[in-house]
Amino acid sequence: TTCSTAAGTVAKTAALTGFVLTTGSVVYVMFSNANTAANPTLNVNSTGAKAMYSAGTRLTGDKIKSGVVYAFVYDGTQYQSLGGGGGGGWGN
Repeated sequence: TTCSTAAGTVAKTAALTGFVLTTGSVVYVMFSNANTAANPTLNVNSTGAKAMYSAGTRLTGDKIKSGVVYAFVYDGTQYQSLGGGGGGGWGN
């Protein structure tokens, strides 16, 4: 799915047909804009804004790049990154 939320907006949103938020749900998101907001959240299909983490650390403002697909798994509380960027992780 694609997220086209503005770079400076904390609450990132995306729509994905058939997506249901349950523990273990995986979503692949391509961000149209690089993120500049501190502590961004992701809300897929209006299921509620959830924090985004990578390796146990809350994502910072410079970690999401435009045009890159990132994979997230919902752990029951927040989205955990499974990596992204095609280069092996964040900030590449």
